Amino acid sequence: MAEFPPNSGDLEIVLASDLGCRCDRALDRARALAAAWRARLRLVIAVEDDFHDPSWRSARHHLIEQAGADLAAEFQDDAIDWTLDVAAGDPAEVVMAAAAQSGARLIVTGVARNELMGRNDPGRMARTLMRRAPAPVLVVKRRPHDPYRRMMAPTDFSRASELAAAEAMRLFPDATLTLLHGYRVPFSGFISEPANQDEMREEALENLAEFRKRLQVRAGGREPLTALVEYGSVEELEADYVRSHAPDLVVLGAKRTGRFGGQGAADRLLLGARCDVLIVPEASQAAEAA
Repeated sequence: MAEFPPNSGDLEIVLASDLGCRCDRALDRARALAAAWRARLRLVIAVEDDFHDPSWRSARHHLIEQAGADLAAEFQDDAIDWTLDVAAGDPAEVVMAAAAQSGARLIVTGVARNELMGRNDPGRMARTLMRRAPAPVLVVKRRPHDPYRRMMAPTDFSRASELAAAEAMRLFPDATLTLLHGYRVPFSGFISEPANQDEMREEALENLAEFRKRLQVRAGGREPLTALVEYGSVEELEADYVRSHAPDLVVLGAKRTGRFGGQGAADRLLLGARCDVLIVPEASQAAEAA
């Protein structure tokens, strides 16, 4: 995995974790990225019960003591600079505050539930982070074995998806990126789909060409290896692509409102992906989008 970014100085990765067994995959991915990027790893744990109780029997006291011992054992053979933050409050708010305060380059978190034959739920914290986090959010679903090699980014050609794809190429320069766009015939209940499908595809291809030019400029001359334009909804196409091509990472640009924001498509894309997901929230894009 290539060092990222060259000559960048201090980098920090925030890992949102309760150090439970569900967080092992996120922890393993975060430590691998910290080692590859030579970054500091800040583990952030939120506590709500008896945080201000000074007693040695308080939940905070036991958590800090046990977590510190567990992490020291976990990292004893790693040359990783790590710190542990335990703070009171809502988990998402605690994580966002820590990331903003330290200028974190990436937030890493796991999922609340990820069952092969059952529910796939990223949890309330992940949903909050995907809209409001001050840095890109990596939701780890799979056990990490190798660096990310194959990324896929569904795109509606919006500025949000452009910035997200560019950010993914900067974060993971050794990985290939495939753009995926789904188009539909509007008002298909009133006009013929077969008669207008070719026209809509041509329009989508023209928009794709312009999008790739903008993305190449933003990504410093690099452009996605592949771009696919298919007929269908973006959620269906993403699910089919993940099943057939097995990418390591799906990249989403999440807006507060709009196609890839709100309670709609962004949530469904995150829920539906059976691989890790990189979410670049609107809040983290503000400076670059200006």
